[in-house]
Amino acid sequence: MYSENYDILKNHLKRGNKFSYMRKNIFLPFTTNKNQRITFDNGVLPIIGALSRLLCGKDVRGIGDLNISENIMRNENFDVDSSDEFYANLLVEEYLGEDKLNILHPKLFLYLPLSEGPEGSGEIKIAQFLKNEFFNDLNIENFFYENDYRYNSNILIEFIVDNLKELPDGENDSESCVPKPMEVVINTFKEDIQFLLLNHKDFLVNNFDSILSFYMFFYFVQFILKSASNTTSFELEKTFYLLDWETVSKNRSCVKLGYRRVFNYSTSLLIKIDAMEHLNILLGTYGLLPSELIEYFNELDKSYQIEFIDCFKSWIDYVRSEESLEKIDLPNEFEDLFSIYLKSIEDSYSLNKTRHGTVSRYKIIIDDLGRKYFLKRRGRFGYMFNLNQEMLILITAICIKDDKIKITDLFDEYEKRGIFFDRDSRESIVELFNKLNLIDKKSDSGDIQYVKSIL
Repeated sequence: MYSENYDILKNHLKRGNKFSYMRKNIFLPFTTNKNQRITFDNGVLPIIGALSRLLCGKDVRGIGDLNISENIMRNENFDVDSSDEFYANLLVEEYLGEDKLNILHPKLFLYLPLSEGPEGSGEIKIAQFLKNEFFNDLNIENFFYENDYRYNSNILIEFIVDNLKELPDGENDSESCVPKPMEVVINTFKEDIQFLLLNHKDFLVNNFDSILSFYMFFYFVQFILKSASNTTSFELEKTFYLLDWETVSKNRSCVKLGYRRVFNYSTSLLIKIDAMEHLNILLGTYGLLPSELIEYFNELDKSYQIEFIDCFKSWIDYVRSEESLEKIDLPNEFEDLFSIYLKSIEDSYSLNKTRHGTVSRYKIIIDDLGRKYFLKRRGRFGYMFNLNQEMLILITAICIKDDKIKITDLFDEYEKRGIFFDRDSRESIVELFNKLNLIDKKSDSGDIQYVKSIL
């Protein structure tokens, strides 16, 4: 039963006569190629541009160097005297922005360019991942082509959007999957996006980059913790945040259940990704995390367990031989073999000079994204999960939606999005909301406090 899977995996990892840890990247869209590393110098806007084009069936790379204002000025419908062309061009450019494109209409998301050089290829991988996992089954194409969006208030915006150069069509054939323990993140994202699409398009347009960066980070952090977990629980792993203006002490929850734990687990992320892909192929499963693989194996009939153990032991022997690692006696327990295989992959990376640095490079995108938006160095405690006031208000607006909400329910909504606060942080949030006049003091419920809608 498993010999065919063995051959499939063996052929996948063979490049000619050479054994190589090639991966399909169905779990995460990261790369070990240092040239394709995403620096986030432009935030997530290049990723949003690629994502928008993919969602609308356009070529993910766009059309390169596009001078939108020049394209509009050359339109035959743009009838101005030659003496006024200079000022008309300035007006269009002022609306569109100089350093970065001003998103006057959702369609302009499609014209956000990729970063120059190989980094653009890394951004495309992220965009393909987001399309396949985050936006699967979301009917969002109409959002980008909204005909009456802001047209009533500004005829120049209407003219600019109507005269944008058409983008070439394209296809997306990348592969990815959402492990079942991660579905809670995706479902919450879809709930929030669908609500904003129906009720608050302006808010979505103005905050698309912040919302997407938050959910990307949320997903990546939870994936790391879930892949290190010994249980198949669908509940979120607790990740405690600090507010930007708070101080930290060793007794705060964010020290024990903060980013340090994620950072430590992420150091072996690539090794686990490789092992997960290989075990899923050998077992004939798809998208199972380590705890799920163990659970799946334990539920097999005894005869299948014995057959698979023999297959797995043969595979470990094969890999260790290909990687010039010494042959060792192998146990007959699945979990013990899994640990040995992880160590075998780790040793092969560390002993092969051509692979030096690949393990650390693979996970660095999470550190860089976090440091850009959601992490802050806290002295001897290192980097910790962090929210500034602007991001806190944005996430609060999404949590509350259109109706006021009990403050206790609001903290539940934060936790639904992977943001946990200890008692000190909760008190700081209530104090802030009082200063901002967001606490409804006119409730009929006595001591129960409500937070007003921000949208």
